[in-house]
Amino acid sequence: MDPFDLVSEEVPSIPFEQKQLEILASPDVFYNAIESGIKATRRRIVLATLYLGMGELEKRLVKAIVENKNNPRVTLLADAIRSTRTLKATAEFSGVQGCERIARLPSSRVALYQSHRVRGWMHRILPERLNELLGLQHMKVCVFDDDVIVSGANLSEEYFKTRQDRAWLFRGVPALADFYSNLIDVVVSLSYQVTPEGELKTTSKETDPELADKKAYCDLFRSRIEAFLTEAKTKYATAIAPRAYDSAVFPTVQMGAYGIQQEVPLVQRLLHVLPACDIAFTTGYFCPTQELEVAMTAIARLPGHPGSQVHILCAAPQANSFFNSKGLAGVIPAAYREMLISFLQHTARLPNIHVHEYFRPGWTFHAKGLWLTTRGTAATTLAFVGSSNYGYRSRNLDLESQVVVVTRDVKLQRRIEAERRWLWDARYLHPVTLQGLLLPTEPRFKWFIRWTLPFLRRIM
Repeated sequence: MDPFDLVSEEVPSIPFEQKQLEILASPDVFYNAIESGIKATRRRIVLATLYLGMGELEKRLVKAIVENKNNPRVTLLADAIRSTRTLKATAEFSGVQGCERIARLPSSRVALYQSHRVRGWMHRILPERLNELLGLQHMKVCVFDDDVIVSGANLSEEYFKTRQDRAWLFRGVPALADFYSNLIDVVVSLSYQVTPEGELKTTSKETDPELADKKAYCDLFRSRIEAFLTEAKTKYATAIAPRAYDSAVFPTVQMGAYGIQQEVPLVQRLLHVLPACDIAFTTGYFCPTQELEVAMTAIARLPGHPGSQVHILCAAPQANSFFNSKGLAGVIPAAYREMLISFLQHTARLPNIHVHEYFRPGWTFHAKGLWLTTRGTAATTLAFVGSSNYGYRSRNLDLESQVVVVTRDVKLQRRIEAERRWLWDARYLHPVTLQGLLLPTEPRFKWFIRWTLPFLRRIM
């Protein structure tokens, strides 16, 4: 089946030309694109992030929004639990203070999403970081008029300096900009609104994730998102013949806590219907769902396609953002290492699965993505970029979105492959084998707590 048809059956399809896509490979290029977009915007700025950081670079972004002389409509969506954690910081500037500054603009809306699971006495006695395990606003999107940046990076200083992630900028694609602007509007309507005074309010009790009846709130959330997606599928269905264009972008939404599943079934279907392909998969947090593991190993085992290769890249423990953290967070890198060991125990005899860890001194690794390349004379590249880490948490708990780019354009295929090679930089790669990870010098969980891994998989 044609890859364009395969993806467009599931989600909206938006054609574009290869020159409209700019791959923002490094943190500084990512930051400069955001700052330039804010300053050049005339009509609308839409930002979705886990949180707004507290550094000097974030101050500059907020300042640029406030000082934009065109007075564009500004929408900011972040996560309530993660954002309000910064209230205890002693810094002069916090993410919430940045939200307040934007909320004071006359044509702005600032909202903080809170999972419906975060409520009652449990919410009040649990440490903040444990509350975050119940579900987060995890989408990472920036809209500047008709330009869109889809990324896995938050609006925080480390992502602008020393945390390797991915970000793609689509220039002049109004349908994609409208899709994300409208999607975020729906989530904003179901979230806490930040007032100019810094208070959190909702428009009604039924949209209050903590006070509303839990089932009623979930039903309302699901119905509004489903209505939006149904309308978007019709509105953005490509009206021209599939062979009339070489590239298209397909936005997907994953909100498993409310029964919204687009990414997971799409990935599964692609991996089952397009078996004769090469796969590259990267994540900062190695915890793929069982379905993804099975699909990747099935391709590696196909007797009819012995040349199919599966390349996997994940963060070394030292490149994990939780490395050397205090308390329970400090064991997170070892937990991901245990999951990698478990994966290798099932795939060690498959020579066409190649696993590497990324370690760059002074940097952390947060990049996630999936690349599929079909074989034959009409080779097609399918590349995913966005917020998902492809794990159980992304599938079941958080609000996620990513785009799939499908292209036969040779120039764009080369640029997409160049980004992948940028991530698989030999200077920072370390081949991983099962025997090597079992050495006593490597980070491991204590033997008596390894039994918790099945539970940890569900929340990581």
